[in-house]
Amino acid sequence: MFIIDSDQTIVAWNSTAERIFGITKSDAIGKKCYDVLPTDDSSGRSTCKQDCFVIKNAHRSRLTRDFDVNVKDKDGQEKILNMSILLPPSRGGNKEVIHLFRDVTGRRAVETVEREIANAAVPNADSPAIPPLTR
Repeated sequence: MFIIDSDQTIVAWNSTAERIFGITKSDAIGKKCYDVLPTDDSSGRSTCKQDCFVIKNAHRSRLTRDFDVNVKDKDGQEKILNMSILLPPSRGGNKEVIHLFRDVTGRRAVETVEREIANAAVPNADSPAIPPLTR
């Protein structure tokens, strides 16, 4: 979990964030999230950037649906994280945005294989008809 303020500055960074991202708390706190977390979505578009959709929604007090991001840790290992966003009540006018995340790399790999198997099992118009096993 990590928390950013309305200026996208990281104000909290827990031990799970350290482990998953490979970035220490002292290297994250006080920095802009988009400088610390280069991420992209499944189509390769950057998701962590200045005025991202999460912070735009937060400024409007709108919720953001959970989403997947592709990240690389300090060792260059690629991971897929599913992010959930929470907007706690603002304290003293400063809105904070809580980012909860879980590593779904393995789950997404299994889902991809399942889709490939399902697609292979369904004949399409370009493939020849499969003859029945019995007559």
